[in-house]
Amino acid sequence: GDKIVRHVIEADRLDPQTAAVANFQRLSGILRQHYEAVNKGDVAGVMATFADDATIVRGSLCTVPKPCVGKEVIERQIGREVNDRFRFDLSNIQLSADAVAARVEVRGIPAQNAGIERFVEKHAVTFKDGKILRFTAERDLSDSQTATLANYGRVASPLGRQNEALGRGDVAAVMAEFTDDAFLQGLGLCISTPCVGKAAIQKEIERQADDKSNIRPVPGTVRVKGDSLTSTLQMSSDSTKTAGVDRVILSVSAEVT
Repeated sequence: GDKIVRHVIEADRLDPQTAAVANFQRLSGILRQHYEAVNKGDVAGVMATFADDATIVRGSLCTVPKPCVGKEVIERQIGREVNDRFRFDLSNIQLSADAVAARVEVRGIPAQNAGIERFVEKHAVTFKDGKILRFTAERDLSDSQTATLANYGRVASPLGRQNEALGRGDVAAVMAEFTDDAFLQGLGLCISTPCVGKAAIQKEIERQADDKSNIRPVPGTVRVKGDSLTSTLQMSSDSTKTAGVDRVILSVSAEVT
């Protein structure tokens, strides 16, 4: 008997529901391409999915008060994600008008540092001419592991900002992270007798800045429980160079309120 030799199916683009499905497939395909490029560590591939005038609210560099606008600034955040070995695993995706809403599980170094497997983000993405125009990421704090990461960031961030400011020699920025009744002990002027209060602490911070101190946590050693943090630090300074060593290792415990 006769057999089919040619069979062509074409979507009716004039039908509103069919057109909506086609639009969803097109936009979700762009977003999947974006995620796949991040997972591969392909910064150029990620950037190719953005419009030139794109805006993102995502990560530590591109915040709600200060979103990243334009490819040059956005690329810094994407580079940080690649360096932190981010991997986006898409678990749900929906289309609303010309915006895509996605739920993703994110793995990488930040999750490992916080002692969790992954955290969850909700992404809202709009498009223009086949490119991402706006990308907003919000962490889902109803997820227990994501809440753990948020607390980790809350407690660890002030010390991270202090270390970065000290590296710049910015004493005022270091002091801004202390409470008025803060307590510091263990280095320089605060070894034998604790420095209590900002006035006493600032003298030690000024000493560290003059000594060109640079303090960084040893990767994987930061531990957070509640409002408390412990970590192993490595410190270099003019004093360590004078002593003929590259750095010294320190243990730190801190509490944040």
